Amino acid sequence: MSITFIVEIFFSIDRLNYTPPPQWIKSRFKFFEDFTLRSLLNQEFQNFRIFLHCGERHKNLTLKYSWHERVEVFYDLGKEKYNEINTDYVSITRLDSDDLFHKDAMADIKNNIILSEKRECLTFRTVLEWHMCNRYLRARYNEAGPFFTHILPKSIYKNWNLLKRQHFGQHARMGGRLPTTRELSSRKVCVVKHGENISRIRRDRRLHIFDEDERQLRASKDKTAILDRDKIIAILKDFSVEEKFIK
Repeated sequence: MSITFIVEIFFSIDRLNYTPPPQWIKSRFKFFEDFTLRSLLNQEFQNFRIFLHCGERHKNLTLKYSWHERVEVFYDLGKEKYNEINTDYVSITRLDSDDLFHKDAMADIKNNIILSEKRECLTFRTVLEWHMCNRYLRARYNEAGPFFTHILPKSIYKNWNLLKRQHFGQHARMGGRLPTTRELSSRKVCVVKHGENISRIRRDRRLHIFDEDERQLRASKDKTAILDRDKIIAILKDFSVEEKFIK
């Protein structure tokens, strides 16, 4: 059976009732390349494509940007491209444009693939959370979070309306809680918390910077929290984070 592996990233989609400012898009270019894209280019398993979804509102910026040759940019959620693909299955893995994959995350997906004539689902439930500005790591669990993989047969991915219904939607409805869903290895995704997360920008909420007492209090309340910089460096190395970015 032939499979096309895809990592799907939503970069500057047109959100209902909200458009991020142009400066946010410009700063996200560099963040994406320094962190997310770097973690993908350093995957042990490399036989996958990178689909980047953009919207019309900032098309003047994203269209003229000099993207890495591995990045395929779409303004139609990939509708035409899915019609061109001709493998038995597609495996579509979702990742945010400011989050990271451990170097063997894609290998974990490949090794756990489920093939059937319906939509199958894999998911990373336990992930790391890197609070970049507040200088700590922690683990978090989400039964039906955003880091899922859908494996779709040709009968689904070639039918655009069916593909949209079964793949594009709210995270909680994308299969994470189904009994047939296969949970992948823990701590293979790293969510990056920083001053420019879109959820924070949309709500106009400034990032609160902890003092040392607050950092220590967080560690005392969360047994997964790691404050030691050397340990954080060692862990994030496998996510392709350069030491210079770790405070």
